[in-house]
Amino acid sequence: MAKLYRDFGKEAKDLLTRQYEAPGSWKYESKGKNTVDRTLFINPKAANGGDKVWADVEWNSKEHNLKTKAVVAQNKFAPEVTYEQGDNKVKVASSALAADAKVTIEAETKQKIADRTVSLWSNFATANKQSLVMASFQLNNNFQAGASGSLAFASGFALKNWSAGFRLTKAFDKKNLVAAFAFDDADKITASVFGPVSVKVADKTHKLDVAAQAAVKLSDTSKPTWAIGTEFPVQGHTLKLKIDQTLALSMSHIY
Repeated sequence: MAKLYRDFGKEAKDLLTRQYEAPGSWKYESKGKNTVDRTLFINPKAANGGDKVWADVEWNSKEHNLKTKAVVAQNKFAPEVTYEQGDNKVKVASSALAADAKVTIEAETKQKIADRTVSLWSNFATANKQSLVMASFQLNNNFQAGASGSLAFASGFALKNWSAGFRLTKAFDKKNLVAAFAFDDADKITASVFGPVSVKVADKTHKLDVAAQAAVKLSDTSKPTWAIGTEFPVQGHTLKLKIDQTLALSMSHIY
C-alpha cells in the first residue's frame, strides 16, 4: 500500500516524538514482532502513570488473512481486527467492550485508474452503536519523480473540514530522504523533513538520522511549534536527541 496522507510526515514525527517521556516519567515497552502463525504473542508494558501495567496481545491467521490485537489492562480491553487481501484492507477497532465504546472502521484500497495507481482510504468512527460522529475520506495519487524518487499527493475531507498535502521521497545514502507538507482541517500547516546524514569524526564515519518539523495554526499564529532531532546507534543501543520551540533539550536512550 502507498503511504496514506496521515503518514506523510511519519518518519520525522516518529523520530521527534516516539520514545520520549515527560520529565519524571518512565515507560518500559516490549516491541517484539509476532512471526508465528496462530499463536498468542504478548508484548508487556509498564509506566509510572495511567495504566501502570498493560500488554498488547496479538493473534494472527495467515490462512484467513486476519490480524488481531488487543490492549489489555486492569480495567481495559480494547480489541482490533484487521483483514487484508491483496490491495484491500479493512480494520475494525473498539476502545472497549461496552455499549458506549468508540468504534472505528477503516477501509483502504488501491486501484489503477487511467494507468495511474490511486489509493482510497476511508474512516468512520462512532460514539456508540447508533451515532455516527465522524467520517473522512482520502484520495492518494503517486507520481514517479526521477529514477529513485516518488511524489505523492493526497486530499481528503471529513464532515466538517478538509485536508490536503504532498510527500516527496528520494533515495539517498541507502535510505529515503522524505519531505512532507500537510494542510489539516483547513487550518493547521505542517512541514517536515527526514533523512540520513553522514558525519566524519577522527577519520571514522558516523551515520545519523535527522528530522525537523514545524507547524502553525492559521487560527492562532502566535503559537507555532517546531522541533529538530537526531537518532544514531551507540554500541548496539540507540540514542535520540531533540530540541523544540521552548529550547528544551530532550534525550532518549533505547536498549
